[in-house]
Amino acid sequence: MAFMKAMRPLALMVLASISSASVNADPMLERQALLEKERQSYLDQRAQQYSDAVSGWHFYVDPKEQEQAQEADDPATPAQSAEQPVEKVKIDVKWLRENLPHMLDDAMNNPGDMQKLKLYWLAQKMAVDMATKFQDGTRRMYLMNSELSENNRRPETQFQLETHNKQVIEGKKKAVQTVFDRAGLWFFYSSTCQYCIKEGPILNYLERLFNVNVLAVSMDGQPLPGSDFKDVVVDQGGVMSMKLAVERTPTMFLVTNDGKTIHKLSEGLLTLDELVDTILYVAQGAGVITEAELQESRDVRQYLMTDAETLITPTAKPSLIEINKSDLESGPDALIKEFESRLNFPSHDTAPVNPAGGQTQ
Repeated sequence: MAFMKAMRPLALMVLASISSASVNADPMLERQALLEKERQSYLDQRAQQYSDAVSGWHFYVDPKEQEQAQEADDPATPAQSAEQPVEKVKIDVKWLRENLPHMLDDAMNNPGDMQKLKLYWLAQKMAVDMATKFQDGTRRMYLMNSELSENNRRPETQFQLETHNKQVIEGKKKAVQTVFDRAGLWFFYSSTCQYCIKEGPILNYLERLFNVNVLAVSMDGQPLPGSDFKDVVVDQGGVMSMKLAVERTPTMFLVTNDGKTIHKLSEGLLTLDELVDTILYVAQGAGVITEAELQESRDVRQYLMTDAETLITPTAKPSLIEINKSDLESGPDALIKEFESRLNFPSHDTAPVNPAGGQTQ
């Protein structure tokens, strides 16, 4: 026991010596590490020399730019991305027109999805409200621009219609009388044609009413039962009917007094009103009366912007508007002015002012 106690300090010294020896590095290992470090330094220098040779003799790298490039490559300091503007979508008429059908399809395909149903009906209400605003604005615009009113074509109230109807009757009489002052009628008939027999008395009444010259042309050489025409000729050998391509009876033609212009009016039976309207339309197309005279005879007047020039100059043909491109692109004023120039139509619920004072009758 005493021996063990005496040996203990010696053992501790030996262990400490061994431990100290193990802590100190091996000289050979240190030498190898130093050589490896020198070798790596030499390789780095060679690599730098090669890089300089490739860059060129006069190559110069700005240290600031190099530092900035290194900072950009450094993942620890990422570059701040520029803020992108937020794209917005305007929910206008065009957007609603394009997307409402898709919303409807989506809602109908998913009737249990309350959000899709709600989205469609909200968008639909927005479209209806926009249309309502448009309607209100249109009404105000018409109130401020009476020349656009459809009342110029035909009044709507019963109070106005009484005066309008009288004007139409007078206008029609005047226009028809103008036609028959410049032209007459040729009436091709056959004595056995029942439609001709019914048409005859209508033409006799027209003769008395407007003092029109009606030339009755018999295709079978016989008088027309129930009618009394002042001028009757027989189409000998069918010469006239062949020349005018008459294939059915009754057939009527509008012929100018000089006989130079002949226009077919109708084939078949016509009432008095139908006959008068047809005469006026054909006469206007033949240049016997003007567009303005025709309009005065109509219940619903066709005052069209495309025909504005024909109301001023009877021989003028309807034309399209032409406008400078620069004026068109500069704003709406130039085009509005061109449109308004074609709205100078007569009014039938007002009387024009006489420049000398008072009103014209």
